[in-house]
Amino acid sequence: MISTSETLGELSTALAKAQGELTDPEKNTKGYNYKYADLPIMLKTIRPVLTKHDLSFVQFTSGGDDNFVQVTTRLMHKSGEWMESTFSMPIEIKKGMSLAQNIGSTLTYARRYSIQSVVGISGDADTDHNDVRPDKNVTPTMPKRNGQIKVKKVSSNQLMAQIDQATSGDELNAIIDLAKELPDDEKNMVRDAYRIKRDELTTTTH
Repeated sequence: MISTSETLGELSTALAKAQGELTDPEKNTKGYNYKYADLPIMLKTIRPVLTKHDLSFVQFTSGGDDNFVQVTTRLMHKSGEWMESTFSMPIEIKKGMSLAQNIGSTLTYARRYSIQSVVGISGDADTDHNDVRPDKNVTPTMPKRNGQIKVKKVSSNQLMAQIDQATSGDELNAIIDLAKELPDDEKNMVRDAYRIKRDELTTTTH
C-alpha cells in the first residue's frame, strides 16, 4: 500500500537530485549462494545523500498476526511532504533461532528491501535468470491470511522463555505483540515478565 501527502513537488525535486548521487551499495554479505548489501551498509550509503538534500526516512514495524509482519517506510522532505509504502511478508522460521530472532530476521529483510525500493537503488545481485535457492527443486508455499490456514499458537510459557532470552527492547516488543491472543490470565503473566525484563535491560544500558 502506498500513501502520499497532498503535494509532492519539493520532495520529488529533492529525491531526483539525491538519486543522481546515490550508487548501489557494496554487496558485503553472502547468503543463499549470492551476494547482497546488509542493512547497515544500505543505511550507511543512503543516509548522507538524503540528509544533503533535506530528506529523511523512518521505518515502522508491526504485525505478528497470521505469522506476518509489516514494515512501513516513510520518506520525508523538510517541506512537510512525504510518501510511504507498507511491505508485508511471512515470518521466516530458521532452525536454531528463537521466535524473537526469527521475527527480527524477517523484519530486517523487509526493512532492507523496503528502503532500497523507496530510494531506487539495488543491494542484491541480479538473480532473475538464475535460481540460486538451495531448495530450488522444492516448490515454495506461501502462508495464507485471514484464517485460511491454521496458525500455530504460542503458549505463555514459550513467550516467557523468549522474554528471558531477549537482549534488546526490539526483541521484547516483538514478543509482547504475540501475547495478545492469549487468555487474560496468561496475558497478564507474560506482561509482568515483559516489564521485569524491560527494566533489567534499561538498567543494564544506563
